[in-house]
Amino acid sequence: FYFAADGLSILLLMLTAFLGVIAIGAAWGEIKERSGFFYFNLLWTLAGVLGVFTALDLFLFFFFWEVMLIPMYLIIAIWGHENKHYAAMKFFIFTQVTGMLMLISILVLAYLHYVQKGSLSFNYHDLLTVSTSGSIGMWMMLGFFLSFATKLPSVPFHSWLPDAHSQAPTAGSVILAGILLKTGAYGLIRFTVPLFPEASMAFAPYAMALAAISILYCAKVAFAQTDIKRLIAYTSVSHMGFVTLGIYAWNEQALQGAIMTMLAHGLSAAALFMLAGGLQHRIHTRDMSQMGGFWARVPR
Repeated sequence: FYFAADGLSILLLMLTAFLGVIAIGAAWGEIKERSGFFYFNLLWTLAGVLGVFTALDLFLFFFFWEVMLIPMYLIIAIWGHENKHYAAMKFFIFTQVTGMLMLISILVLAYLHYVQKGSLSFNYHDLLTVSTSGSIGMWMMLGFFLSFATKLPSVPFHSWLPDAHSQAPTAGSVILAGILLKTGAYGLIRFTVPLFPEASMAFAPYAMALAAISILYCAKVAFAQTDIKRLIAYTSVSHMGFVTLGIYAWNEQALQGAIMTMLAHGLSAAALFMLAGGLQHRIHTRDMSQMGGFWARVPR
């Protein structure tokens, strides 16, 4: 097994550690029932994310990719709000189905390494030497892309996110928006583009088109929301579209901008969900039409 960290990983590890502490603080006054099990799942999620950001063995990466999903499902399903079971199951199905596509691509890539090099390896640097040209490379790239685009998420794989955010407790939303969405962008930068450069370059116009649709469509939909957490969720999809656009713009400045947007969005989205959670805790609603006149009522 191979763990490593470079400039990109270190930035995301720092973001994970910081927002992990913030999430624990957010849960301190909100989670009253089975709090020990809640913190276990929260730390389990953070451990999976740290593994995703440091694993350079693709089988190990996939293991941590799955590890971080199970506790987040439990956080939504057990400590969520009125439609928590529906939102948790939708989150689980979207991420699991596309995760299986990535697993198939990883296994095919390892098999190609065995055929071309004579040894079976899941090491990232070994797999970079595999020739992935032709249609097989495109199909493998799509397996990775669909998994990461669902986690970003990108239109049309985004519908699980507003449901998950609206039902998750505040700490769950902080981790989901601030950290988990970044694992999708990280996967595109670390694995999809380097492992399948030819297929990624050919697919770039379509990826950028999806990103542009995500930016415009979800920004428009956000204006129609009355639930404050769904509003923030749709703006997250819109902002992560800029990240996808930067990754597939195929130049250094755009990639640097995508990474900075990931960090900025992680902090700002986490802060917004903290504020939304605080409002919901005080007035017991997420309906923005019921939030007027705070200057006379809050703080008390």
